Amino acid sequence: LVTAEGTRARRSDDALGAADTEARAALEALVRGRVVVAREDGYEIAHEALGTRWHTLRGWLSQDGERRALAQRLERATAEWDRLGRTAEALWRQKQLDERDAVVAPPANARETAFVAASRREVRRRRVRRWIVVAGVPLAALAIYGATRVQRHREVTARVAAAVGQADAATTRAHAAVAEFERLRAQSFARFDALDP
Repeated sequence: LVTAEGTRARRSDDALGAADTEARAALEALVRGRVVVAREDGYEIAHEALGTRWHTLRGWLSQDGERRALAQRLERATAEWDRLGRTAEALWRQKQLDERDAVVAPPANARETAFVAASRREVRRRRVRRWIVVAGVPLAALAIYGATRVQRHREVTARVAAAVGQADAATTRAHAAVAEFERLRAQSFARFDALDP
């Protein structure tokens, strides 16, 4: 019910965690004691002087300053996230989430809980994307290298196959020439033996 600057703040049932029976009982006791005023749209401290004159409250406020500042930042960030249509750009980064985790987290309403959960999911998504890029670059280089090697292997295989094809054709022609030579040779010897001039 007190801002980080020490001024009064109006809070709804949801923001005060009034769904919890103990919180509800404490809130009703403060209203009965006229320390807190109940309005239609929420609750607020009866008078700002309570923060300066009531020593117990002043002590609590000084001990709780960091938590209240965090609660205020969280409230503003959630409102901005809602205003921008819940875009990923408005979510908190890891550093802000770490700051929130370092302080005893203030009670959060459903919107703030959704904001923090969405922030954590986005941080995980960014981390996964970063790892994909880190792992993807070497894999892409390896794939390009492999594709180049496969292409080069195919080209060499094609050249070898063409050379083998030419060699096979030359061998076939040579065998035909040898066969023709043997035929002519046999014919020549036959004529010679027959004394055919």
